[in-house]
Amino acid sequence: MRFLLFLFLTFQHSYAEVLFSDESYWKKLLHYKNDTYSISSQEFFLSGKLNPTLSEELNATLKVLNSSDGQQIACRFPARYIWLKSKTDLPKYNLNECTKLKHFVSFFPLDEIDLLYKVGTFSSTQSAFGHNYLLFKNKNTSYDSALAVDVTAKIKKQFIFDHLHDGFSGNYKARYHNKYFYKELNKEIADNHSFILYKLNLTPEESRMIIYHLYELDHIDLRYYYLNGNCTSYLDDLLSLIHEGANDYPNFIDPPSELSKIYSDRITQMGSITLDDYHYKYNDNNLTKNEKFHYLKKQDSKVNYNTVQTIDWTDFNKPSDSIINDPSTISIDAYSRKDSNGIAINYSYYDKSIQTQYKKIEQRADLSLLTIGLDIKNDHTSLNRFDLINFNKYSFDEYSSLHFHSGLNRENKDYRLRYENEFGKGLPVRTGNLITYMTLNGGFENIDFYLKPSIRTYYEFSDNTRIGAGYYHKFIGSDFYQTELMFERKINTFDVTVRYTENNGQENQRLMLGIGYHF
Repeated sequence: MRFLLFLFLTFQHSYAEVLFSDESYWKKLLHYKNDTYSISSQEFFLSGKLNPTLSEELNATLKVLNSSDGQQIACRFPARYIWLKSKTDLPKYNLNECTKLKHFVSFFPLDEIDLLYKVGTFSSTQSAFGHNYLLFKNKNTSYDSALAVDVTAKIKKQFIFDHLHDGFSGNYKARYHNKYFYKELNKEIADNHSFILYKLNLTPEESRMIIYHLYELDHIDLRYYYLNGNCTSYLDDLLSLIHEGANDYPNFIDPPSELSKIYSDRITQMGSITLDDYHYKYNDNNLTKNEKFHYLKKQDSKVNYNTVQTIDWTDFNKPSDSIINDPSTISIDAYSRKDSNGIAINYSYYDKSIQTQYKKIEQRADLSLLTIGLDIKNDHTSLNRFDLINFNKYSFDEYSSLHFHSGLNRENKDYRLRYENEFGKGLPVRTGNLITYMTLNGGFENIDFYLKPSIRTYYEFSDNTRIGAGYYHKFIGSDFYQTELMFERKINTFDVTVRYTENNGQENQRLMLGIGYHF
């Protein structure tokens, strides 16, 4: 008996090693990446541990699938079972006998799965730079009646710095959710959002595998990170099941462009949709924005699946370049001062501006991460700045703006490298092509508190060309103020900039001519 037990355990151990020759797919099924699990619910793991090794979870799964409880476990983890069955001789279980699984799957159309990106969700900080859905729909039916799947975090009301800390450290919990898409549109039509939709070419078997895995994740908690564990990366986890092989998980996934690159061979069509293109049968243009919002909220329980089939959805438009451009940026600036000349090189790992417009209402968001700036002169090279994050969002209809910055720079009177954490609220105003941002910022330069009111004004000749002027005053032990004049021109993936700054510090005057490249 002991000999048989020894053979069984040896067989299981070696069996796991054989399967680990293709362990990348097993990692996907367990949401294991960067040497850790993104799952925070212990009931997801058959080994009974919250953080088992990959082999422990594999051996536990194989053991129970080969036991008298195998049918029950195959019903609970159908994606695991199907993949493992394709790799080895497991008992054959009939998934059609799984009552709860069949009920869950019946809600999901299998004909088509599309990726939808909602641009600029300004009502929520965790998705202030956009949100993603997978849409499951039947052919020849309206997109309104599609089933939308997304990942959202449970966000507490907190002070902004606590909010950012929890968002970057993974302290928030998130889950996959599904709902009819017309209910989401009811909420969005009054909030000025536009969308980018990628039509995907998936087989029914691939679609079913994704749905089976969604069933495994039903009511399972995920660790939510702003950068590499967000709504986009978790949808990427689902879509990655359509192919074998390892997935590349960048430190930051760019919602509008990164997924389209990863699955470019599956995209058959893409386009942008604005709510100006979307006509509700019960829409009343005489309503104010606030009245329309509350009216549509009430319709949430009244509109049904059949009704939305009659709602018009216009043809796709070409997405604007400001939405789909690549996120990394490098720029080279030649500058001249009174006493010297030099070159400034700046690189930003992620640098994106999103602009959405609904009728005459406009919203914008700017985000840059990990920006490094170097000054190169004849005699030496110095670090000019190292920004961890610089975030701005503006809502012109609500006349409000938000600013947050954290990083090293030399924006002080003695031109020394110091660490800043800065937060600001402001008032954006647009009159025709003239835009003015007035902001009151507060923060710490090292450990010294300061206040910094600022004003910037731009005149936009077009979407690609503008001139501007700005002024700010940092009230601190040794006050620092700066005036700026600038001209910017965007040409495809290049930016051309002319900038003149004057301040009361050591670098009191500087004229710069620069060119930037997005890639």
